[in-house]
Amino acid sequence: MKDIQFNKDIYRILKEVHTDTGFTAKSYVIINNLIKYIIEKIVNNIKEIITIEQILKSIELVFTEGLVKQAKREITKYNENRYDNNPGYGIISISGIKKIIKTLHEEEISNNVAVCMAAICGYIIAEVLELSVNTAHYYKKKRITS
Repeated sequence: MKDIQFNKDIYRILKEVHTDTGFTAKSYVIINNLIKYIIEKIVNNIKEIITIEQILKSIELVFTEGLVKQAKREITKYNENRYDNNPGYGIISISGIKKIIKTLHEEEISNNVAVCMAAICGYIIAEVLELSVNTAHYYKKKRITS
């Protein structure tokens, strides 16, 4: 799992959240680890075949109620707009998600399940980056540092 990086996705989400803020290399490592941690926590609660329904049940065990509601909205938005071929705002690499899940759960997953996980991770990372940017701006910094 160490070789799977989401730097391009993190950078894209950061630029969608705030175009004028930079990011240090150490911050990329932290956010990459956060994405992997989120996926691991969700997948470890699933003992059966991984489906969207199983992911939804798992996030109810892992996250707060408000985050679960927003994650469900993100999943619905991505599924309705068919983003599996054209990732948009806040979505994380589907191939990276599939690789991580395969190492954790030893099974292939569908693109819809990967999009679901990508939407959840993308939403959480966008929120974390928004808070980070606000903090950086408060301290009059141009880059997010660790």
